[in-house]
Amino acid sequence: MKNTILVADDDKNTVASLKEGLTGEGFNVLCASSGTEGLELVRSHNPDLILTDLMMPGMDGLVFLKAARKINPYLPVIIITGHGSVETAVVALKEGAYDYLSKPVRMKEVLRQVSRALEVKALRLENVDLKKRIKSLSIPQEVVGKSPAFARVLEVVRQVAPTRSTVLLSGESGTGKEVVTNLLHELSARSDKALVKVNCAAIPETLLEAELFGYEKGAFTGATQQKIGQFELADGGTLFLDEVADMSLTLQAKLLRCLQEGELRRVGGTETITIDVRLVAATNQNLLEAIEQKKFREDLYYRLNVISIHLPPLRERQDDVPLLAGFFIRKYAAENKTTISGISQDCLDSLIFYHWPGNIRELENVVEQMVVMTREPLLKKDVLPAKLRSGEERRDTLFLPLGSSLEHIERVAIQQTLAITGGNKEEAAAILGIHVATLYRKLSAQEDSQIASEKTP
Repeated sequence: MKNTILVADDDKNTVASLKEGLTGEGFNVLCASSGTEGLELVRSHNPDLILTDLMMPGMDGLVFLKAARKINPYLPVIIITGHGSVETAVVALKEGAYDYLSKPVRMKEVLRQVSRALEVKALRLENVDLKKRIKSLSIPQEVVGKSPAFARVLEVVRQVAPTRSTVLLSGESGTGKEVVTNLLHELSARSDKALVKVNCAAIPETLLEAELFGYEKGAFTGATQQKIGQFELADGGTLFLDEVADMSLTLQAKLLRCLQEGELRRVGGTETITIDVRLVAATNQNLLEAIEQKKFREDLYYRLNVISIHLPPLRERQDDVPLLAGFFIRKYAAENKTTISGISQDCLDSLIFYHWPGNIRELENVVEQMVVMTREPLLKKDVLPAKLRSGEERRDTLFLPLGSSLEHIERVAIQQTLAITGGNKEEAAAILGIHVATLYRKLSAQEDSQIASEKTP
C-alpha cells in the first residue's frame, strides 16, 4: 500500500512543489494550508507522515505537531522552517519532531528524510506489536493457580482478551473476578487505555445513573458543574461493572441502549456522545433466576453474556491453595517488613481442607492475619484463626472439579489422606489400600512433577 503524506504549509508554491515531487515517487499526498486544516486531515485520513511548516497563520507548526502526535503518538513529523532558526528546530525536536528541513527545501533531501522517518516508524510499530505479543503470553504475578479448574479459566481469558466482545464473569464472592478483569484488560489491545471499575452495589440507585453516564451543570439540585461519567472516562478502554445484578430495571434499560448504540447522553444533556468501551460485567447472583423473578432484563442478559466465564470457588481449586497461600505470605511479609520463611505442613493442611466460604478473599485475610500475629519465621497452626482450628475442616470429603485428570484425583486423595492421618504414611497407605512402598514412590513422583511445573514459565 502507498504511504500517505500530509503537507501543511501556507506557501502554495512550497505545497505544490512537495506534492509534485512526492507524488512522482509513489506517495499519496494530502495538502493543508494551516495547522487547523491539517489537524482535521489527521483525524479523518490518518496519514503515515507529516511535513509541516513552522510559521503558519492561526495554529502554528509546533502546536500542530503536539496536537497531531496526541492523536497518533507514532506519527513522524518533519518540520520545515524558512528562518533557519536552530533554537526553533531544537524546540520542535523536543516536542517529538523526527527532524527538520530548512527552506528552500531540496526534493532529494526531503525524500531521504521521509524514507528514514517511515523506516523508524515501522520499527517502532513492530516493537510495540512484539511487546504486545510477549505480553499476551505472560500472566501477571498476582494471577496465581495451576489447578485444572483455573487453567480452563485462563485458557478462555487468553482467547477472548484480544477481542471487543462483552464478557460476563460469574461466581461466588471472592473468587477473583476483579483479578480476571485486570487480566482481560492487560492482555487486550486496550491495555494502554483506561480500566475503569464501578461497583453497582456500592452506589445508591439515585446516583448510579449520574456516575455511569455523567451529568450536565444544573441537571439536578447540587449539580453545580458538569461531570464526566465512567463510560466516557473508559472511552477506548475497558469498563468493569461489578455486581451488575444490583442495578435497577430502569437503569438496566439505559445500559442496554448504551451498549447497543455505542452512545450515551449525560443526565440533563441533549448531546449524543459516541463511545468505544469494552464492557466486563460481574455478578455473584444467578441471572437466569433473576430474569424469572423479573429482577433482571432478559435482553440485557443476552447482551452481556456474549462471552461467559465462570470462576470456580476455592474449594474446587485445592491444588491452588498452597500457591495462593505462598503468594499472600510473601506479599504481607514484605508489607509488614517481617521475615517469614514458610508455613508448617499441618498449618498448610488446615488451609487446604477448609471449605473457604469467602474464597480467595477470605484466604488472603487469614494469611494476612497469620503473618501479623506470628512471632516466628514459620507460620504454624497455633496462629490459625479459631474457625480453622475448631474442626470446621471438611476432611471427610474430596473436593474435585468435573474434568479432573486421574493424576490430579490421585494427588488430592493422597494429600488429604495424609492430612487425616497426621502424616503417618503407613496408616495412609492402609486407608488407600496400597503398599507403603507404593505410597512413597507416588509421593516422590508427585514431588518431581511439582518441581518441574514450578520451573515451567
